[in-house]
Amino acid sequence: MHSFTTLVLLASAAVPSFASPARSFGTTIPTKTQGVHPRDGTPSPEPTPYCIPFQDPDNGVEGYCQCTDDNSYSFANGSNVCPYTSPGPAALSVTSVSSSLPPTPPDPRCTDGAQPDETCFNSLDLPDYIQNWWDENQNDCDDDTGFADCWYAKKTKYAPSKCNQLNTDPACEQPKWNDFKDLKENSIQDFYVSWNIWNTQGFFLDLYNGIGGADQTVQDGLSAIVTLLDPPQETGPPKALEYVLDALSFGLSLYSEGSILTKALLRSAPQTSTLVGKLFPSGTVDDEFQDWSEVSADVGKVTSAWKNSVAEGLPLLQDNVTAFIQWSQGSGLSGIRPSLDGLENAMSQALNTYAISDIINTQGLVVARAPNTDVHALQTNGTKLEWDTGCSGGYTNGICDSFFWDGTDTYSLIDPQHMKKNFHDELSSFFNGTNPLTTGQLLFTGGFQCTQTCGSNGGCNPSIDQDDPTQYNCMSALRICTWTYYTYGPFQDGCANLPDNNAVLPGFGVSGCIGETGDYTSIDVPHAYLGGGILTDAPGDWDGYSVCNNIDY
Repeated sequence: MHSFTTLVLLASAAVPSFASPARSFGTTIPTKTQGVHPRDGTPSPEPTPYCIPFQDPDNGVEGYCQCTDDNSYSFANGSNVCPYTSPGPAALSVTSVSSSLPPTPPDPRCTDGAQPDETCFNSLDLPDYIQNWWDENQNDCDDDTGFADCWYAKKTKYAPSKCNQLNTDPACEQPKWNDFKDLKENSIQDFYVSWNIWNTQGFFLDLYNGIGGADQTVQDGLSAIVTLLDPPQETGPPKALEYVLDALSFGLSLYSEGSILTKALLRSAPQTSTLVGKLFPSGTVDDEFQDWSEVSADVGKVTSAWKNSVAEGLPLLQDNVTAFIQWSQGSGLSGIRPSLDGLENAMSQALNTYAISDIINTQGLVVARAPNTDVHALQTNGTKLEWDTGCSGGYTNGICDSFFWDGTDTYSLIDPQHMKKNFHDELSSFFNGTNPLTTGQLLFTGGFQCTQTCGSNGGCNPSIDQDDPTQYNCMSALRICTWTYYTYGPFQDGCANLPDNNAVLPGFGVSGCIGETGDYTSIDVPHAYLGGGILTDAPGDWDGYSVCNNIDY
């Protein structure tokens, strides 16, 4: 008998401590108090120094006093080294300089701004550098000026700027290394902060434009699906148009470059609770639709709502220094900004997946799953089968004959009224091509995951996880049934996921196989059947049955 083939914490550049000075002057160290003799004549304990002199010219700091109040002060004059017995004047504070020194030794990737590198935001300790700068300078900016525009005004020659807005004109000018490299202090740090501000604005602008440019791609995909599947006129309750928006916005997470940035966005979200909702604005479109043939006309309304939401999201990052830091730590935007040229295809693919699954459900088609089954291996590994599956030649994008294999399980479409129907052409139209309408993993594997979380009746509405937009439940809401292996079945547990008007396959086992004249029982099954009965040496209750797939209804 044969069986199926089972197929940061960020290192703060801290001021040198007393225990490990960079360099120390060989001079008498002034003390916080002078030694005095108490009345009993015994000397007082050795006084504790209040400030200790340091110098570190290699890092651009000629000399400063590190004091026990945890602050650093420049020398008052060249002849009186570290005179302070109490905090020094605020004007002579050098804390911001000494606390933003680059790592030693410096990361070789982060010394030349002409070749921006995505690692440099963290390698240069920019979180501390930015926060210290902002603490010292925010009061010098207008009350209505957030971090990004304040930085551009104070630290670059590109002001006035509007880096917290989406503009098609150069209101947020690209930083050039030549404008920074000759600065006496912190040139590479200043360049990379400016570069991240500009790149963040650029990413949001690219996303904004990509959403607007996706209308035609989305409409073409939906039109192809409606023509291919010819969905019947729906008579059930209308669907919320926000499901279309959810599916489109999830395309950002499907797109590999967008997924990285989405995860960076999640990192910054705790600093501004509305930020994630701006890029994934579920619930902002109130309309409904009855048929998928109507949706193309509504795509522009959906994308317009999304674009407006994205534009509202940019200031939440650029104006809030904490959100900007946390976003930049994971965005990779210290390097070259990733292209979003393919985003419109990912958006369309996400929506197409939802549309195809919904139409398949409406048509009453059944999606059947054979767990842990590689149908090509089953056909070619010597297993004795009752008929040829058509899969001896291998897979094209996971497809062979009427089956799709996701690397673990095999899926197929079945028309209960026409069990011999082969859906190879439809699957090829879905999954093949340079920019396929969808993928088998999105449609079938994702659909099965939906049945695991949605409940036994299936048919859940799609939903995006607002806490983690990289997670999307039921983009494919297919009702998927799993073939039985040891029993007649046809499906495990009767498949409660089947639509109400197809509680069972009505033609399954109704008539004997064509040409069978023996006394034993013979039953007919769909063309895409992969239950236990396909095996010549079938296990369990199949003993004594002859199984075929030559009857149509």
